[in-house]
Amino acid sequence: MSARAIEFFFDVGSLSADRTDRAAYAQITAPTLILVGERTTPAELHVVGKLARTLLHATLQLIPDAGHMGPITLAAQVNAAIAGFIARVG
Repeated sequence: MSARAIEFFFDVGSLSADRTDRAAYAQITAPTLILVGERTTPAELHVVGKLARTLLHATLQLIPDAGHMGPITLAAQVNAAIAGFIARVG
């Protein structure tokens, strides 16, 4: 099994293990930035999309060319997204 397949197996496993009710997430009222990489797997994108729709004040932002390690491999783009979000929400 390839390293990517093993990583995918554990990513999906951790996503499906979270049993938090969506209503609990809906109680979060703070402005929330959700960053997702353009190369994120479909299973993870599905979960991220649900979370973004559930949080009352969520902003979902796609980081081009990023995968799971975007904060490390594309630190400048991730930092810019975070700084821009903070500037907008104060």
